Amino acid sequence: MIIFIGVVGACIGSFLNVVIDRLPVSKNIFISRSVCEHCKKKIKWYDLIPIVSFILLSGKCRSCKAKIPTRILLVEVTTALIFSLLAYMFLPGSFPDFLFFATMFSLLIPIFFIDLKYGIIPDRILVLIFAVTVVFYLFTSPTLLLNAFITGFVTLLFFLFLFVITRQKGIGFGDVKFAFIIGFLLSYPGAIFAIYTAFLTGAVVSIILILIGKKRFRKDSVPFGPFLVIGIIMSYIFQDFVKKIFASFGL
Repeated sequence: MIIFIGVVGACIGSFLNVVIDRLPVSKNIFISRSVCEHCKKKIKWYDLIPIVSFILLSGKCRSCKAKIPTRILLVEVTTALIFSLLAYMFLPGSFPDFLFFATMFSLLIPIFFIDLKYGIIPDRILVLIFAVTVVFYLFTSPTLLLNAFITGFVTLLFFLFLFVITRQKGIGFGDVKFAFIIGFLLSYPGAIFAIYTAFLTGAVVSIILILIGKKRFRKDSVPFGPFLVIGIIMSYIFQDFVKKIFASFGL
């Protein structure tokens, strides 16, 4: 079952690559077939088999031999591994939890790579995360909705404050909207830990990029969305530990 779920995850990862490439440029996600970014030729169906096709083609287009972005393989492998891990954790007993977390990760992965590539966080993905989370709370823990909304508005106001005082140079407005989703999704104290982790990892990566000459201090910006996604994942992984830490301080 775990292997089968992993294969399904790889197929979903292949679809997520389409979302990453087309959603930011307003291309139709479902109708037109994939084409090579270089020669613009339509890709044959047997060259679209997740993971397998990339390996057999040695990461190159069959027609023009141009290099296929490594991100294609990375997304497919990552999604397959995440789905397999979630299947191991939740199935067969907790299918609603599996479905919720699988959906969340399937929405967070495009945010990570779209913001990394285009510097934007699509509103449509944020709305989907919000809608799925509302439904999940209603069916599992409706009493958490109030806490989720309060935490969401607090994190939104905090990021809005940063957005204003940095004059849009520190974070973008997409990050402000994403902050509300993080607060609503994780509630307290998970959202606090996620945001702290995002700022910490963002600072470390930015310093490293400056030291190696990839970025210039106060000149080049680093997309913050990927670090917020990392923060969410870390919060899920260490959620029990985080709750114990906050409880030990009476928070």
